[in-house]
Amino acid sequence: MLVREFLMLESARVAIDTTGLTDQVMDAVPLEEYVDEFVNKFTSELRSLAMQVQSAVDRIPRWFGSAVRVKMQVPREWSEQPYAIPQVYVGSAFFTILSDRDIEDVLEDKEDFRSPEEMADYLHLVSEMRSPGSTSRSDRIITLYTARPVRDRSIYTNASTVPPGIFLTSDPEDAMGIAADSGGRDVWELGIKMSDVAQTLDRGKVGWYQVVGTSPVPIDYIQLIHNT
Repeated sequence: MLVREFLMLESARVAIDTTGLTDQVMDAVPLEEYVDEFVNKFTSELRSLAMQVQSAVDRIPRWFGSAVRVKMQVPREWSEQPYAIPQVYVGSAFFTILSDRDIEDVLEDKEDFRSPEEMADYLHLVSEMRSPGSTSRSDRIITLYTARPVRDRSIYTNASTVPPGIFLTSDPEDAMGIAADSGGRDVWELGIKMSDVAQTLDRGKVGWYQVVGTSPVPIDYIQLIHNT
């Protein structure tokens, strides 16, 4: 049975999607009398998650209108104490929440999204869920690095903008490694507003980012630090 609840937002609405949840629990719980108990438990957890997502979306200065929904994925592991993995969908793309601010399965390729607007909403929400307030710190300039094909050198030389969706890293050595592994790439250092990027991976000293936007994004400066 399809059950959906909605939390209304100024910029989006979050759906609590329990489609197929009962069947998933039935496949994971050995005793049928416990099914309702775990369905109710996971539904309650979804409501709490939806409130967290609502708060995150409300903090994003510009939302492009993507539909948002939360649902649970229950692994088919026979157990008296089944567990569920929360998933947040932004349009057609989703990410997984393993624990507070521990986000996995983050999509990064343009091909994973139906539009630049959906990609921007998705990446901003990931960033805001990981670091509350990150999308509204619009004036802070951060220094990041990117490995771009040599054939694009003329595009980035003295550029005042960069394309949305390009990969950036906080560590120049990481960018050098990517350039070496990929072959035929320059490494660039650039300054960009924090609100124009979304962090897709946090490895402690190294953070991975993507430029967020629906058109070329302004940068503070760019300089070539390694050429092939």
